[in-house]
Amino acid sequence: MITQRIRLLLPALLLLPLAACGGSKNSTQTYAPKVDKHEPKTDKKSGKTADIGEEHTQPDDPPVISGGTVLALKRNMGKVLVYEGGFDRLQTGTNKATETGSFYITLFTAEKDRAASNLDLVAIRRTFLDRKRTETMEQGKTVDKVLPNSEELIELGPNFKDAQGLRCYGFDAQNNIAQFFEDILTLQDGTTVRGRVTKKDENTVTVETNEGQKEFARLRVTKTERVNTPHVLMYDTPHYFFPIFSSKPVEPGSTWSFTIMMVIPLNQGGGGVMPTQFPVHMTAKLRALQGGVATVDYAVSGEFDTEKDPFKQRFGAAFLQRNRMIHSIESQGTITLDVQKGVMLEKVEEAKIHIEATSVIPVAANQPPQQNHSESMIVSKFRLKWLPPGTKLKSGVEVPPSE
Repeated sequence: MITQRIRLLLPALLLLPLAACGGSKNSTQTYAPKVDKHEPKTDKKSGKTADIGEEHTQPDDPPVISGGTVLALKRNMGKVLVYEGGFDRLQTGTNKATETGSFYITLFTAEKDRAASNLDLVAIRRTFLDRKRTETMEQGKTVDKVLPNSEELIELGPNFKDAQGLRCYGFDAQNNIAQFFEDILTLQDGTTVRGRVTKKDENTVTVETNEGQKEFARLRVTKTERVNTPHVLMYDTPHYFFPIFSSKPVEPGSTWSFTIMMVIPLNQGGGGVMPTQFPVHMTAKLRALQGGVATVDYAVSGEFDTEKDPFKQRFGAAFLQRNRMIHSIESQGTITLDVQKGVMLEKVEEAKIHIEATSVIPVAANQPPQQNHSESMIVSKFRLKWLPPGTKLKSGVEVPPSE
């Protein structure tokens, strides 16, 4: 089996361990990328489909390039790509901390999800080589921590599939990660129906639900909304989503953009999670293409604010009167890509995560309410460098062939 071969090739350091990866998705959720802006393809066996981030045309985009280059990653099933990397993190605000780390990143392509437009199902493993963290408490006390050099699979959120016993995420050749989604229909009487729209014409809308197939007169449906399961922004996960490459031929100076749904998770208590997901927008530009190596610059931004549309519609008036939450991300990065091999060579990225919360708590009668405010800014500088096959790692193990 593939996993047995990986054990032989990468003992101890790069071994991707088996993980309990049973999904919890409803049968009405789908997992296959959209083709342009048409209906998504669907896995007939599981009934699942997924969105990938949707490409947008910029007003100043150049026309489609005749004879241009399509930037794409080439992943070989059962093979690994190994990177050496590191990060420097600075957290300021209510709580302060600095953290540094060096590590290996192993990308293992477990298999192709052929039912979902040949997505590559990829497991991402981080093996720390060194970690240090210094925390400064509100009272000013400083604590130095030496963290364990752990090995673990990167968790990018709930949009995973089980492949070879591993928690894997579906990526296409443009590095666009798949998301589960479902359709929500609002009827004239205000009730909602969750499922997957399988057919729509001028008279009827057909929906596959957990209770089976349902058909509604088109006039009864006042609104149809597609809801994506967001990817998670937590710890170092912001550094594994971008850039996404254009599916069209490009040349130096070409720009393109994508939007995907993300969330900075906030526990609500009782196992619930606040509905703080928001769209994150990426714009990229091919800076240069020389000697078969492409240099791509990109910028990422997105913000959630309970006081702004469309987010405030998710909360009741009483909540909005006493609470405000702001979550945002801004990132800039550069990667180099071996166009012929389809391998990312180097990546440098800086991400800024802002988290702010204000709440007003009523106290005893005739006393002013208590106001609580917390705010954090996290700046994370991240770098990766590809280690070609044959490179000897610090464990003495050599990186195996990737083709």
